[in-house]
Amino acid sequence: MITRFARRAFLAVAALVLPALLMPASAEAQNTRKLTIVGGDNQSVNRAGTQVPGGTAVFKPLQVLLTDNAGKPVTGADVAFVCGSKPSGMACQLSPAGGGGVRVKTDAKGIATLNQMGGNSASAYYASGKMPIVASADLAPPVTFNLTVLDAVGPPPPVAGAKMTVVSGDGQKAPRLNKAGGPPSATFAPLQVKVTDAGGKPLGGVQVTWTCAKPGQMACQSEPSGASPTVTPTDGNGVATLNKMGGNSVSAYYADGAIKMTASYGAANVAFNLTVAPDPGPLAGNTRKLVVLAGDKQSVQRAGTQVPGGTAVFKPLQVQLVDAKTGQPVAGTKVAFVCGSKPSGMACQLSPAGGGGVSVITDAKGIATLNQMGGNSASAYYASGPMPIVASADYAPPVTFALTVLDAAAAPAPIAGAKMAIVAGNGQKAPRLNKAGGPPSATFAPLQVKVTDAGGKPLGGVQVTWTCAKPGQMACQSEPSGASPTVTPTDGNGVATLNKMGGNSVSAYYADGAIKMTASYGAANVAFNLTVGN
Repeated sequence: MITRFARRAFLAVAALVLPALLMPASAEAQNTRKLTIVGGDNQSVNRAGTQVPGGTAVFKPLQVLLTDNAGKPVTGADVAFVCGSKPSGMACQLSPAGGGGVRVKTDAKGIATLNQMGGNSASAYYASGKMPIVASADLAPPVTFNLTVLDAVGPPPPVAGAKMTVVSGDGQKAPRLNKAGGPPSATFAPLQVKVTDAGGKPLGGVQVTWTCAKPGQMACQSEPSGASPTVTPTDGNGVATLNKMGGNSVSAYYADGAIKMTASYGAANVAFNLTVAPDPGPLAGNTRKLVVLAGDKQSVQRAGTQVPGGTAVFKPLQVQLVDAKTGQPVAGTKVAFVCGSKPSGMACQLSPAGGGGVSVITDAKGIATLNQMGGNSASAYYASGPMPIVASADYAPPVTFALTVLDAAAAPAPIAGAKMAIVAGNGQKAPRLNKAGGPPSATFAPLQVKVTDAGGKPLGGVQVTWTCAKPGQMACQSEPSGASPTVTPTDGNGVATLNKMGGNSVSAYYADGAIKMTASYGAANVAFNLTVGN
């Protein structure tokens, strides 16, 4: 599987090197389809709630209709929705996965509905203002939904004479300890206050504001976003609980000292006195131990043709987390696996989602197994060399798996006298057209060649190399990662097919002109002549 950053890297480089000096065919010639907004435009929504500072604006579903030039609905087509230009401080979210756009298939009536946010289309945080959502589809001009995020409606004025008392959490003391995936930190249990009116009746549904006073070098966090202050509502008993930091109230980093967390409602307020104790040192805090059980010291050759140079696939990695004193397993605890220091050209992938680390919860025996890559632990691409994987857990020194990526085994020498013939795909001509989520591009159907020995017998399982010759201003892509050349194997009939670009052979960007795609095996080669333009 190829990581998302590799695809982004190709387009970023191409954009820098290949300015669009030649324009594609006219918009009228390309836009043979039409997007029409059918629901959700011109919404204005106030931010509300306390889960995110300042509240969240939640927008109803957005719908577009995709039709062809005869006005008939186009079914099963991709429509891409992306957040447009918005205030710099605003966050716009279209799916639970977070940032980026969303693709939706049109239904039997040609309608695409954006509703992945719990049945809604979008959520907005941190700022107010215009938040356009742009919908686009192949061969159609984009359309824009004009959404507006409004400031939260102010809470009702505090109840006069309200009183506040501490329920629990005052006087806590915690050292800064090693944590998986971050700097040493002190964490504090939830803080609770009770709010009543002057007569002692609990006030439910009012907002309590929490602020932190701490030493200048310390970071004090009570909101996962890092924003301040934090607001939490009271429940039916008038109790407000500060516990947004993964069930804890406050995390403190970088320095020791006293923290004063003040809870306030109107004129009523109380203070919680917390203490970050001196750092006990890297050993004193390590009350647990990680033990490598399996997967260390693997050396794997890169192989295959899905990625240029091949892929090295490593077997599962296992660690056991135990109590440092008793040796007893620690179950139900997070172990973080991350790629360590590796050659600059190497890509290291631990999960199908792509970059970043992976967290695994220990089982009843305290064992954490890294095996999210189709039952394997890691895949490596693009370069060879050491690829350490580091496992870490709270209160335990990290351990490192010493993995090594080896160069792919050399392919067998080409068979002398081999011959190559074109099977399909030569002579194609395609204009650059508008595409959802990218620059205008020309796409070409698969290219096929047949490789035989000198006597005409098909050669199966040999590797055919594809290279592109094109005008200087053009980008020519036959590999999703953007790497070149592309290699594909022959099948049992001696046929090699170039079709890695979503089932197509080549995508061309930024300029028109002639492309020569050369397929070669040893001394045998053939050229496919493709044309970008009308």
